[in-house]
Amino acid sequence: MKLQVRMDRSLKEEAEEVFAEMGLDTTTAVRIFFTKVAKTRSIPFRLKAEPEFTPEQEASILKAWEESKDPANLSKPYTDVAEMFRDIHRQIAEEEAGTAPTTP
Repeated sequence: MKLQVRMDRSLKEEAEEVFAEMGLDTTTAVRIFFTKVAKTRSIPFRLKAEPEFTPEQEASILKAWEESKDPANLSKPYTDVAEMFRDIHRQIAEEEAGTAPTTP
């Protein structure tokens, strides 16, 4: 079956650039869209050419992940969320007052 769609040329070209960044041609992108709409009975997805995080955010996330592997960087176990927040507020107050311990 052949499908014809009227649209602004610049919109088509911009979309085709995005499809190309994803490794798709226009026909495949439209087929994916129609398949998903038919199966979910909605417009069910978001395709983006750019990453979810900036390179700086990604580096920060990876650094935190690596740091979390060191048991010295882990907090004590908590019995409930309220206890955890009390500790967090205490630590913030100590840091602001300059009385926080220098080692974790």
